Amino acid sequence: AYSVLVLPDGNLLVGGNQSRTTTVDGITIWLSTGFALMRFGPDLSPDESFGEGGEVYTNFPASNDDVAYDMTLQPDGKIILAGESTQSTIDFALARYHPGGSPDESFGEVGRVITDFGGWDIANAVAIQPDGKIVAVGTSFVRDAEGNGQWSLVLARYLSEGAEGSMEVTIDIRPYNKQNLIVLGKRPMIQVAILSTAEFDARQIDR
Repeated sequence: AYSVLVLPDGNLLVGGNQSRTTTVDGITIWLSTGFALMRFGPDLSPDESFGEGGEVYTNFPASNDDVAYDMTLQPDGKIILAGESTQSTIDFALARYHPGGSPDESFGEVGRVITDFGGWDIANAVAIQPDGKIVAVGTSFVRDAEGNGQWSLVLARYLSEGAEGSMEVTIDIRPYNKQNLIVLGKRPMIQVAILSTAEFDARQIDR
C-alpha cells in the first residue's frame, strides 16, 4: 500500500498495487500487477460492500504491470488513483471509481487515462483543484541518443471527464527534480510544486 484516506464516515481507503498469480504443478507463476483499492470500516474490518468483497483491482489496456502511488477524493465522493502503467514505456496512469468501487466509465477509457511524456513517467501525487480539474505530478526519465539519462519533473492537468484530448496543460521541467507530494488544499505539505507559466499558475491553486 502506498496511500491511505480517511473518509468522512470514518471508513478507510487504502490504495497501492496487488499481484495476481496462479500455481501450475506446485510452481507459482506471476500473471499481473494492477492498481489495488480496498475499503475498511472504522474497526479495520474489510468492507465487503465495496467493489468485490471489499477490494477493487484494475489493469490498464496493453499492460499487466500497473502501480498506484497516490489517491484523492473528489467532492462527489469519486475516488482517483494515480501512478504508473507499463505500456511500450512506463506512463502516467489515472483511474477513477464511483464511491462504491465500480469504475467510472465517464472518465477516459472505461475509467482509465494514460499520459506519455516520452520517457519513464511516474505519477507520484494527485489532487483536485477547486474547479474540479485534476492535477497529477511526478517524474519522467529519458535517455538521449548517447544513452545519457535525465530526470524531469512533469505535471499534467486534466478536465474532470478525463477523456482523450482533455488534458489541458502539461509542464516538463529540467534538469533533475523529483516531486513526491502536491498540495492544493489543506493536506500536510512535504514538497509542493510552485510553478508558473502563461497557461498554468500553481500558486493560484495552492491555498
